[in-house]
Amino acid sequence: LFSELQALHSSGSLSYTSCVCVCASVVFFGSRGSDPRGRQRPIAKRCGGATATKEEMAKLWGGSGLHPLVEAYTVGEDYRIDSEFMLPYDIKASSAHARMLAKIGVLTQAEGETLVKALQEILELWKAGKFTVDRSQEDGHTAIEQYITEKYGEVGKKIHTGRSRNDQSLTMIRLYALDQLREVDTLCKELSRVADAHAKTLEHIPMPGYTHMQRAMPTSVGKWLNAFSSGWKDSSHGLEAAVKTLDQNPLGSAAGFGINGLTLDRAETAKLLDFAKVQENPMYCGLSRGMFENVALQAMSLPMVLASRFAADMMMFTQQESSFLRLPDDFVTGSSIMPQKKNYDMFEIMRANGKVFGSLQVQIQETIVGLGSGYHRDLQCTKKAFVEACGLCTSTLKLLIEAVPKLQAREGNLKAAMTEDLYVTDEVYKRVAAGTAFREAYAAAKAEFFKRQAAKEQAEEPAAKRAKA
Repeated sequence: LFSELQALHSSGSLSYTSCVCVCASVVFFGSRGSDPRGRQRPIAKRCGGATATKEEMAKLWGGSGLHPLVEAYTVGEDYRIDSEFMLPYDIKASSAHARMLAKIGVLTQAEGETLVKALQEILELWKAGKFTVDRSQEDGHTAIEQYITEKYGEVGKKIHTGRSRNDQSLTMIRLYALDQLREVDTLCKELSRVADAHAKTLEHIPMPGYTHMQRAMPTSVGKWLNAFSSGWKDSSHGLEAAVKTLDQNPLGSAAGFGINGLTLDRAETAKLLDFAKVQENPMYCGLSRGMFENVALQAMSLPMVLASRFAADMMMFTQQESSFLRLPDDFVTGSSIMPQKKNYDMFEIMRANGKVFGSLQVQIQETIVGLGSGYHRDLQCTKKAFVEACGLCTSTLKLLIEAVPKLQAREGNLKAAMTEDLYVTDEVYKRVAAGTAFREAYAAAKAEFFKRQAAKEQAEEPAAKRAKA
């Protein structure tokens, strides 16, 4: 082919640009005939006896001749996300579906067992890093079906009976989301526990309380840390509510309208997948795509907001001007130019990740706002944001579980910071306890404090002038 192209170009019959385009197409479409293990995919027969091309075989919807830019744009990173995160959940759901199809007689018992065996084989290959999804396959659903059909023949063509890629995606994402919610709940409980235990060891150490970033009233390091511990503990309420909302089986809803002429046992797949119940209305199953992911991230937002605010406090309390708190050196970084620096980068990143998490949750919400019922390809764009947000939340909580128990209070600096201004409100209430009306006590304590402050500043001024001279 390349020799023929060269001859055509030399004769002036074909431009250089056209030659390049033809070569690129050959390389691109030729490479798509290989599966993730580097072997040629078999060429299957389509209905009517026509032979399917390799690129048609790579699409469950039977398309052919898709422009490479269209493919790259519409597939996006979906294949990578499925390959890295979703395959175990797709395999689990497919195994339950195969067992159910055998139970209702669509598959023989032997066929059901073969499919379950093949799916377990794929899972083991995936765990060993030997099963991946490539872009031409679009998603993990295609990669799984192609592998089974190639290795086990006709039975692989039956696994998609009674379902669509819509409910297949819904189910794997639902299972992933429930795992993530339960993991975040477990991490929040553990973080609350370690923070509360450490707070008890620090409750005797005084600490200035702040409002508006200004010194306000006296508190303690223990009380400050316990406030965050209490918040992470309360996060469980929202996470458990989200689990209750998501814990329903969408498998069998197909493209959002169920299957006419085939009675699926959706209660059986719900049981096999440990769902609390069946999501009965197939149209509601479709409607919940993106919406349930939004519910999950809303529940995860409370621990992330708390983490971001904890990080902001840590940045303030570890700076040299206050130097109230510190962590061991394996939690801090340095500077490439300033040898003396100890930077609490983890808290700067954590502070930012609170905002990044929020933007990912809003991205999902804004993607689904205004969509009609039924499936829309827009929903594919929620998957990447959801996976990234879940990863941010779990990694943040795991880091805090390690860091919080190692938090050290610099007791000398904290005690030195407990200055007169922190106790002015206490003076107000001493007067109130003695019978003075609150507003009068407030005015008197305020006037006396600022009078003392002015006298102190006046006394310090000559000393400052002498030092300057």
